[in-house]
Amino acid sequence: MFKYLSKNESHFLRAFTGKIMQKVQHILRRQLSFEYLLFYGGGSSLLIKDSKSGYVDCEFQILIIEALKEQWENPQLIKESLREALNHAAKGVSFFEISDSSFIFSASISNRKGRKYTDIKISLIFDEGKEGYSRLIYDRFTNRYMLVKVDGSNDIEEKIAYLKKLKKWDLFRKRYLEKRQEVTIGPLYSASDLFLELLNELSDEEKNNNEFKQS
Repeated sequence: MFKYLSKNESHFLRAFTGKIMQKVQHILRRQLSFEYLLFYGGGSSLLIKDSKSGYVDCEFQILIIEALKEQWENPQLIKESLREALNHAAKGVSFFEISDSSFIFSASISNRKGRKYTDIKISLIFDEGKEGYSRLIYDRFTNRYMLVKVDGSNDIEEKIAYLKKLKKWDLFRKRYLEKRQEVTIGPLYSASDLFLELLNELSDEEKNNNEFKQS
């Protein structure tokens, strides 16, 4: 059974990852320019955990803005630069590659008693303008890296603002938590995929309702 984290619990992870990413930005300041997006357990302040185990459902996305020419031509170099910088910045936290096609890195965080608190799944995304985002994936079958379009990733902030304006954000949070109880998050379906699926579903639903009322 999942539930939303308290403000204090959420603050810990945000402060922890934010501090690490600031160090990474400093290390790579002459190579890469990026933003880090906190898609924790679904994004936009939605951070949840398993109420029994205390394990946090955590995702983290790095939006690449600028890179050296050779890195743009070979995104694997971006991944390798980030991995090296993450290892240096996150001393005491183990960053390692995982062998699926949804994410590039994963990091484990343990609490003071040594019990695993969360695995943060880290993906690299690229802004494709009106088309939304593309995600860098590793295809283990062909042993190559490639960019794949993230379905429904266009106009994310506008859709969130639209639902909040209609006072439907609490409904979205309710639906997200209900759906998260039903689905299995894994290599082929991430928490941010679920977030985007429900965001598009509800925003389209509300637009259709408004059009119907005006007709």
